[in-house]
Amino acid sequence: MTPRQPAVLGRQLSRRELQVLALAAHGRTNSAIARELGISFDSVRTYLRTAYSKLGARDRAHAVHLAHDQITRTETAP
Repeated sequence: MTPRQPAVLGRQLSRRELQVLALAAHGRTNSAIARELGISFDSVRTYLRTAYSKLGARDRAHAVHLAHDQITRTETAP
């Protein structure tokens, strides 16, 4: 069994996955993320779960850490 590669080296995170992770990085709860983005709570959970899988992350904090550079680029993009 080989370890999962980070998204920066493998599958890229979608725009929505990055949005959800960026809000999570700012301490938002899943419910708050859902309200802010106008999507369902279950959609937030799905985006996070998919991002964790792509990143090979263990949990929310690990995913935010692994995606930090991508999140920063998303937040500073016009």
